[in-house]
Amino acid sequence: VAVPQVNVIGTLVGTTLPDEWIIVGAHYDSIQINGSNGAAAPGAEDNASGCAAVVEMAEVFTRFPPQRTMIFTCFSGEEQGLIGSTRWVEDALLPGGHLPKIKLALMMDMIGYSTDSQLDVLLETSSALSSVFPPFQSAVADYASELVPHTSTNPFGSDHMPFINRSVPSLLVIEYDYDDYP
Repeated sequence: VAVPQVNVIGTLVGTTLPDEWIIVGAHYDSIQINGSNGAAAPGAEDNASGCAAVVEMAEVFTRFPPQRTMIFTCFSGEEQGLIGSTRWVEDALLPGGHLPKIKLALMMDMIGYSTDSQLDVLLETSSALSSVFPPFQSAVADYASELVPHTSTNPFGSDHMPFINRSVPSLLVIEYDYDDYP
């Protein structure tokens, strides 16, 4: 049975740079760990945690209007092959000529759980786009020094990929021990 997949998108137009965009996104779908009936479905971590951050950031930026346009997205179909983010990039952003407007696509996936007391985070993009790392590393040092950032330039498997594949500055933020949860 085909299930309709819908992306949820909200836009907050920038105050002084409305034609420069920052995308903030996560995926809202989940999947059972091994696909069998009765298997655990870690939806709270993968990825209600990312969607909660998108909604919280949208709420904060409505109180503190940004210079650049902020587009807040919760994608469908990430677990089925990045369907929602790929369709949005290929069917709306690319043909509309919007990709050059995007100054950063920030995706959050599995950001709410750690297996240990070390709060480490993985920042991931391609080597060609690694200039996105320093501002986030500085922000961690200045505002969240309890976090331990790690970086990877071998991106895969989350909604930053359709942006990376089109050379759009993109960053995935994900818990470093993302593969190890009950």
